[in-house]
Parts: sequence; structure tokens; C-alpha cells
Amino acid sequence: PGMPAERLEAVGELFHRLLQHLRLAGPDPVQHGTRIALVLTGPSAPAQGLAEDPGVACARFSVMWYHRWETGSCEPFWYGGCGGNANRFSSEQDCACACTHPGR
Repeated sequence: PGMPAERLEAVGELFHRLLQHLRLAGPDPVQHGTRIALVLTGPSAPAQGLAEDPGVACARFSVMWYHRWETGSCEPFWYGGCGGNANRFSSEQDCACACTHPGR
């Protein structure tokens, strides 16, 4: 059994968004088989809580969830597989349970 179509589409959209924030660092063109460094850019960290932290790219990318403090919602992101912070959950439900704001 594969991934449900709607989940696969969501992962594809997330990957497309990630690619928009990638750029190559360094003066030399990349040759096939060359290791590259990923530089992620995006909005500044929220004033409260921990920001999304994609960790270090160590070739184990997976979709994880983080709590966006500005909106009180849980959102998916690509986790690099190493490092990061405690604002990282394996499912939207785990994120929601851990990060519920009273009154929101």
C-alpha cells in the first residue's frame, strides 16, 4: 500500500516550497556526485517559543511537523535528519497535543 493521494500531493507541494528556498553556496559549478551545502531562507523566528528548525542536512530528509507560535497552528516542514530543536513532531496530531494554547 502506498501513500494516500491527498497526502502525496501535500508532500509534493511541501517539497516544491522547499526547493524555492534552496540555493547553492560557493563559486564553483556543481558536478555530478559533488556534495552541496543547503542554505534555507525564510521568515524570521517568532517572538515566542522555538522557531521551525530544519536541522542539518544529513541525507535523511523526512516530513515533520512544527508549531507556528504566531498562528497557534501546526505546519509540515522538511527535517534534514540531524540536529534541530524540540519544536519537531512526527505527526500533526502529536504537534497539536503538545502545543495546544489555552484560549485559542
